[in-house]
Amino acid sequence: MRQTSSFVFAPRILGRKKDMENVIAKLLSGEGSRVGGCMSVLAIVGMGGLGKTTLAQLVYNDPRVRQSFDLCAWAYVSECFDVHNLTRKIISSLTQSNCDHIQSGDLQGALANEIKDKRVFLVFDDVWNERSDYWELLITPMFASKCCDIIVTTRNETVARLVQTTQMYNMNCLSPDESWSLFKQTAFTEQENISPANLVEIARMVSEKCKGLPLVIKTVGSILRFETNEIKWRDVLQSELWDLEQTQNEVLPVLELSYKHMPIDLKQCFVALSLYPKYYYLDENMVVWLWKLLGLLQGDEIGKLYFNELVQRSLLQSSIHGQKEGHA
Repeated sequence: MRQTSSFVFAPRILGRKKDMENVIAKLLSGEGSRVGGCMSVLAIVGMGGLGKTTLAQLVYNDPRVRQSFDLCAWAYVSECFDVHNLTRKIISSLTQSNCDHIQSGDLQGALANEIKDKRVFLVFDDVWNERSDYWELLITPMFASKCCDIIVTTRNETVARLVQTTQMYNMNCLSPDESWSLFKQTAFTEQENISPANLVEIARMVSEKCKGLPLVIKTVGSILRFETNEIKWRDVLQSELWDLEQTQNEVLPVLELSYKHMPIDLKQCFVALSLYPKYYYLDENMVVWLWKLLGLLQGDEIGKLYFNELVQRSLLQSSIHGQKEGHA
C-alpha cells in the first residue's frame, strides 16, 4: 500500500468517495466469477492522471477491506512485467521483510506457502502487460489461498479484459464543481482571501483547462500556490503547453509546465534525481544527503522542504513505506 498522501493540501477523497464505495461494494460482494473457485480480479481503468492509484489506495486502506482479509499486499508494476520481481514484491509486502535470500526458482512456492488457506487481497498498480502467459504465471501461487481478491489498475482496456473476472470499473474525470473545489484547495490556503475578482476569474479558467484530471489540477494548483501576481497566473493560463497534443495515457505537458515554473535551485535538485532509475524508491534522507554531497544545498531542513515541494508538484509520488517514487 501507499499510505502517505501524494499531495498534502488537498483531501485525497475529494470527488472519489462514490468511486471508493462502488469499488468496495464490488470487492466485498463477491460478484463476478472466481477462477478456480477462489480468485477474483477487478480492473480499475482510466487514462493517466485520473487517480486510479489514489482510488486503489483508498480501497486498500479502508478498515472494512482490511478486516475482510487475512493478508494484504501491494505491488507497483509499471511497464516491466517481471514475474520473479513481482513475486518478490508480493512476498515482501505480505511479510514486511526482505526476501532476497529466496532463489528465483523457489519464489512461487514460497508465496504459495505464505498464503495457503488464507483470505488474500492484492493490488497490482499500473499494469501494462498484455501477455496472458505472463499473467497466468504470476497468479499461479494464488490458487493456494482460501480466496484471493485482486485489484488491477491500468490505463489499457486490453489489459483489463485480459485479467478481469468481474466487470471492469471505468473511472471518469471530475465534474466542473469537483474540479474547482480541488483546485481551490490546492492553489489557495484555507484562510486566504482569493479576491480580487479578476484573479478568481483567471483561476476558474485555469481550472477548466485541467479538464477534470486530478493530477493536472493538483500540479497546476501547486505551481500557483502563494502566487498573487496576476501576470504569473495569466502566464500559466496562456501557456502553449495547454495546446500540446496529449495522448490518451499521458499527462506529460502539465508536468513540463510544473518544471518550467520551478525556482532554479529546485530545478537543480530535481535534475539530480535523474541519477536514479525510473520508478526507483527514494528515501527522503538519502536524497537530501545526495543533494548536499553535490553541493546543491547546505542544510537538511531546506532539503526536506525541496523534497516535499517535488511531491506537491506531482514530480514525486508517495510510496507505501513513506518513501517517494519518481513520477518521471
